[in-house]
Amino acid sequence: MNMTAPVLDNVDKWIAYEVGPKFKELIDIHDVVGRFLPLRKENNRYRAVCPFHDYDGVFNLILSRKEQRYGCVVCGAQGDSYDFIGRLLSLEVDDAVRYAMKEFKTIALSNKPKKVEENQKKRALTVHSLLTELYHSYLCGKEGVEALHYLTQERGITMETINTFKIGYAPERWDYALRFLTMQGYSKEELEEMGVITRKEKEGRVFHYDTFRGRIMFPIHNAEGKTVAFGGRRIDDQKPKYLNSKETAIFSKRDLLFNYHRVQTTTNKETYTVLYEGYMDVVMAWQSGFKTGLASMGTAITPSQAAMIKQLGLPVISCYDGDEAGQRATHKALDVLQEQQIEVSVAMLPENLDPDEYIRRYSALSFEQQLSELRLPVVDYHVHRLGILQPITHPLAFKAQLDGAIHIYVSIENEALKKQYGALFAAHFNMTIQEFEKQCLLY
Repeated sequence: MNMTAPVLDNVDKWIAYEVGPKFKELIDIHDVVGRFLPLRKENNRYRAVCPFHDYDGVFNLILSRKEQRYGCVVCGAQGDSYDFIGRLLSLEVDDAVRYAMKEFKTIALSNKPKKVEENQKKRALTVHSLLTELYHSYLCGKEGVEALHYLTQERGITMETINTFKIGYAPERWDYALRFLTMQGYSKEELEEMGVITRKEKEGRVFHYDTFRGRIMFPIHNAEGKTVAFGGRRIDDQKPKYLNSKETAIFSKRDLLFNYHRVQTTTNKETYTVLYEGYMDVVMAWQSGFKTGLASMGTAITPSQAAMIKQLGLPVISCYDGDEAGQRATHKALDVLQEQQIEVSVAMLPENLDPDEYIRRYSALSFEQQLSELRLPVVDYHVHRLGILQPITHPLAFKAQLDGAIHIYVSIENEALKKQYGALFAAHFNMTIQEFEKQCLLY
C-alpha cells in the first residue's frame, strides 16, 4: 500500500521527544488507524485489514482502546499510534511524532479535557492504593503496636480480618503521608485536590498537612474493588471521632457502599444482605460469618445506593444501631429501599447496642438469631416503633396512635396485608373497619 508522507514543518526534534508522550495520551488509536483504513467492529473491538503484509482482505489488525495499541494476528506487527504512523508512512520515530502532532491536533484538543480528567483519576486511584499499603504496613509494624492492640484486644478483630480489609493506621504526624507521596512525585496541590492533604493559611503563610492523623484507617472501595477514599476513626477521645474523605473526582459517598465490592462476589451463596451504619459493624459481622454486610458510611441511604443494593438481588435486613438516632436512620432507609421495591425487614437490637457491640457481648450465634428469627416485617416494625398498639391512657395518646396507624395503613400496597392490619387497627381503636377506613379518608 503506497502512502506518501506530507512535508513536515520544521519542528525541533526535542519537541517530539518532550511533548510527544503527553500528546499521545490525547489521541486515540482508533482515530489514528481510522484515518488511513476502514474499521469494522467485532465483539466490542475494532479491526482493520492489516497493511503490513500481503493484502488478503481479512480484518486481522486488532485495536485495543484500553492499551492504545494495535496488533496483527497474521504478521505480528504491533505498536502504538506513533509506531503505526511511522511503519505505514516509512517515517523515523521523531518524524512520526511530528506528523501526528500536526495531523491530529484538532482531535487532541477536543480530547484534552477528557484525557486530563482520566489521567487525574488514575493518579488519584494510585495515590489511594499507595496509602492503603502505607497505613496497613504501619499498623502491622513495630510503630503500630498501640493501634493494633486496640483493634485486636479491645475490639476483638483478628489479624486475618485486618489483612482482609487492609485496615491501617495513620500515625499522629503532620506530614507522614505528605512526605511519602511528594517523594513519589505528587504535588501538594493535586494531593489536596484528592483529599489526602489539607491546606491551611495562617498569617499570610500556607501550610499543607495530612488530612488523616491518629486514626484507624478503613479503605473504601468502588464497585471494582479499588480504594477511592478512607474512613478514619480515633482511638482516643478527640473529636471528631469519625472522619471520611471529602468528595472527589473518584469518590461520592452518595454513590458507594462500604464492602459492596466483596458482597458482589458472595451473593450466590447467601440468602440476604444486611445493611449497617458503620465500618466496624460490617467488619465484625464479616469476621463472625455474615459476609453480605454493607454500610452507608454515616449517611442516610440514597436512591443511588438503593439501586446498587437492588442489583444484588437479595432481600435486605436493616440492622442499624439500637439507639434513637439509629432508629431514625432505619425509618429513612426503609422508605428509600421500598421505593426501589426491595424486600426489606428490620432487626432491632436491644439495649441500644450497635451490631459490633451486640456480637462481642452476646456472640455470633445470638446475632444470627436476631437476623433470622427475630427480625420484623416493615409494617410490624413501624407499629412497634410508633407504639401504636400500646394501651391508650390519654386523649392525646389516642390521636397520636391513630395518626400513626393511618399513616402505616395507607402506605400498605399488598391488599391481603392491608386487610389484616386494618382489622387490627380498627379493633385497637374500638372501631369497625368501615369507621377506621373513613378516618383514613380524612387523613
